[in-house]
Amino acid sequence: MKREKGVYFIVAFTLLFLVSSSIIYAATTNNTNNLTSTNSFEKSYTCLTNLVNSKISAGMTTEELAFSILALGYDSTMQNKLKAELDELGKDGKCWPKSGCTLKETSLVLLAYNHINANTNEIESWLLNQTMNPTELVWYLQIDSDSSGKAQCKIKYDNTERGITINEDKTLTGTPGTCLTLANGGIWLEISPSCYGKEFEISCDKDFLSNTIYKKKSSSTFYISALTNTAATGGKTTEKVESSCFKQGSSCNYEGSLWASLALQKTGNDIKKVIPYLLTLAADNKRYNPSAFLYVLTVGFDEYFTELINDQTKEGYWQLSDTSKRYYDTAMSMLALGSSIEASMNAKDYLLNSKVQGEGCYNNNIRDTAFVVYAAAPKNAATPSAVKSCTSSGYSCLTKAQCDESNGSVLGDYSCLGLNVCCTEKYTEKSCSQRNGKACLSTQDCSGTWASGLSNCCLSGDCVAKQETDQCSVNGAEYKCKSQCLSDEIEESYSCPESGVCCFKEQIEDSEGSLWWLWLLIILIILLVLAIIFRNQLKIWLFKIKSKFSKQPVNQQQRPFPSQPMPNQMAMPRRIVPGAMNRMPPRPLQRPFPKDKELEETLKKLRDMGK
Repeated sequence: MKREKGVYFIVAFTLLFLVSSSIIYAATTNNTNNLTSTNSFEKSYTCLTNLVNSKISAGMTTEELAFSILALGYDSTMQNKLKAELDELGKDGKCWPKSGCTLKETSLVLLAYNHINANTNEIESWLLNQTMNPTELVWYLQIDSDSSGKAQCKIKYDNTERGITINEDKTLTGTPGTCLTLANGGIWLEISPSCYGKEFEISCDKDFLSNTIYKKKSSSTFYISALTNTAATGGKTTEKVESSCFKQGSSCNYEGSLWASLALQKTGNDIKKVIPYLLTLAADNKRYNPSAFLYVLTVGFDEYFTELINDQTKEGYWQLSDTSKRYYDTAMSMLALGSSIEASMNAKDYLLNSKVQGEGCYNNNIRDTAFVVYAAAPKNAATPSAVKSCTSSGYSCLTKAQCDESNGSVLGDYSCLGLNVCCTEKYTEKSCSQRNGKACLSTQDCSGTWASGLSNCCLSGDCVAKQETDQCSVNGAEYKCKSQCLSDEIEESYSCPESGVCCFKEQIEDSEGSLWWLWLLIILIILLVLAIIFRNQLKIWLFKIKSKFSKQPVNQQQRPFPSQPMPNQMAMPRRIVPGAMNRMPPRPLQRPFPKDKELEETLKKLRDMGK
């Protein structure tokens, strides 16, 4: 009896423990979901560190190591470990990987080593030597005069002067020589590719201007060079075609050129020659997110800022190709825009969403997670004490293009986060009115081009009412816009039309949120415990059901105890076979139930009822 009670107790305790654990787990999960909606990127930093530690001994790729240094370089121990691994993959410390150096991977290493203030001279030299003239571009020379009547001009190159005339209808006539050919109805002079790099000196007998124009061969879109030169009568201007790209093998590589330009500009190099190639082929290489790169590499190209803003989805992320690059594209866009732009803040909200961030890692891989945290929440690298903070020292952290625009110099011994360099001068953004723009309200969009670096300044087009979008409900039935969330709901970052917040509540169908099985298990355990406690009463009750509580005689087969003959019945004599008693030992009478005082009394009453 004691052994039976012990078994019952163990079974009950085990089941109760399992139920309690499940309830605690469910509560913990719900609490975790509530926390992650307001969690910072520290969770992602922790997840990244764990991923790196689990993989570094097995071998990481150049890309993984470079992005990990950018993200985890604040930890000197981790920094040294990652750099040692990355050094091993390089070819003589100049390019990566040693099995076949590529522009992109070498550029990523340059960014990573610059971040931790490692020597990058050899890497920069290798990249700068990987240039060539792009064959995809066509260049033109434009000469124009605002003066009335014809203007006589001379073009000097190869130590020889050639004469041309600017007619009243702005067309050109004359003999410009072998390097120049009249083009586009005589409005411009097409420059021969063999003459790229040559200097053209222009002088006219009236006030004039000159510049260069370029386009892609197969395109009808023309680009005017950023610099236009002017001169008075008898004065001179100089024009020169300087165009290059970064090559992979024997041809230009667009993605590699983007990364090489970005890395070299970050280290203070001049990459202006590559800009025309990047601009003209941007539309054909949308999958590489060129707008993000060009926004950093240039000043005054507002269309790339506008395109970058327009490429952001209503949920807050960027995705220029397949879904596997969502976090990669989002990180690149945030890195280019900086943290103060509204689009970047919306992207952070998306990345910190509990269902997006999950356990902390993005796409569960090192590259995407490292890139995201470096772009969204960068940390200063552990660097030698000789490296000082740029802003703390009274200088400005700007893009190289902004520094050049401000006529400043880049200071290499001062640190700036992200893609900025330390500049000796400050950059003053022109106001919206100075740029002839229209100031839009916060409730309005620009139908044309936004002004880069400014909030709500529309340069072209009109200020139009924003189309209210419901970013909340489109995510599924679990998301609803409300004035405020209930206690069992999670407030998410998705926007709602007009006012209100986006509330998330897990549905019953959701395997993570469904608790019906817990209630069923609890009920079963309660019934089991009650059955153990009242087991004797239960046995009696079952016996009563079996005997149907009848006062009629119980059949012989139904009696659990030896039968007695009824008064009106004749007892059949039992035949005793001689010797049977010797052959068959007497069998003890077995009781159907354990001995129990209460049970015996109940059985006695039942016997009396049966008489």
